[in-house]
Amino acid sequence: MSITGTVVKWATSKGWGFVKSNADDAEYYVHHTAIQDGVRLTEGAEVQFDADLSEPSSKKEKEYRAAGKKRAANVCGLAVVPRAQGSSMGTVTEWHLAKEFGYILGVDGGKVYVHASAFEGAKLQVGKTVTYDAADVQHPSGRKVAVNVAGPAVMQRGETAGQVLSWLAHKGYGFAQDAAGTQVFIHAKEIDGGWLMEHKQVGC
Repeated sequence: MSITGTVVKWATSKGWGFVKSNADDAEYYVHHTAIQDGVRLTEGAEVQFDADLSEPSSKKEKEYRAAGKKRAANVCGLAVVPRAQGSSMGTVTEWHLAKEFGYILGVDGGKVYVHASAFEGAKLQVGKTVTYDAADVQHPSGRKVAVNVAGPAVMQRGETAGQVLSWLAHKGYGFAQDAAGTQVFIHAKEIDGGWLMEHKQVGC
């Protein structure tokens, strides 16, 4: 790792935060996918990381880059919180693939917010069960935030078969519907070839 820094902010409910380089105080944006062997970071603790100089892929990253913030990659160190097995159980009631979040209904009747950074996979399947822990933070909506999510509901991208409902070639995105009737947003950058044919089968 080429840079040592300190975590200045971590938003568990959103799966991202910022670290500051100890050498020059430069701030780096950290997405949960950049963390090695862990799921989130501890504020105030130290990390080692590389500078990711690739082209920003999201609007948020472009805004940070324009403001002079860089992106961190290969993040590891004492600040990394490892993944653990959750102690509570619930059923996935909603999953929004494009925004990477959803909700779990616990056995106690409480509804818990869950972000994609809380599990090893690309999405959660509605109607399936998971185990999880409630973090010591709250989502802005006031709901508890799930971490350490695992179980039958956790799925990888492409694991579910579906049918393409629509494809907007000029905008580079479309929608598919899986066997459970859930509509899934698909962007061109996620597809080999960059486009889809309507009414054909696809993994989503």
